Amino acid sequence: MSAIIDKLFPSIMFIETVLLTLVIFSTLYFYLNCIKPKHIVGPSVYVLILMVFVSLGLAVAWDLGIKLACSTSNSQSHCGVWGFFITGPISVSLAIILAELVLYLGGYIFYIITRNKAKPTSGFS
Repeated sequence: MSAIIDKLFPSIMFIETVLLTLVIFSTLYFYLNCIKPKHIVGPSVYVLILMVFVSLGLAVAWDLGIKLACSTSNSQSHCGVWGFFITGPISVSLAIILAELVLYLGGYIFYIITRNKAKPTSGFS
């Protein structure tokens, strides 16, 4: 199994680089087209929310990746690399996508609630 992982390591790194680039651009696009026009949160709050999700994702992924890689019987001194270079970037991408989904759904619900409160309940005055 270790030989297969060693052969796939460069291609996995390339895929992660492309995935992280796409996620970063999608985050900018998402903020400019979904969050900013509806005035859900400001840019500093948006970045803070993303940082919280990314931090939690990295902590879980590093721990999980290092435990999985170092638990094999033939683990070497560099088994922690798996957690930093494989599961770390994957979890960052997934955490950003999850944060965008939470903000989108939360913003949509907030938009509906505030829009319904702004409308008068009866048409007769």
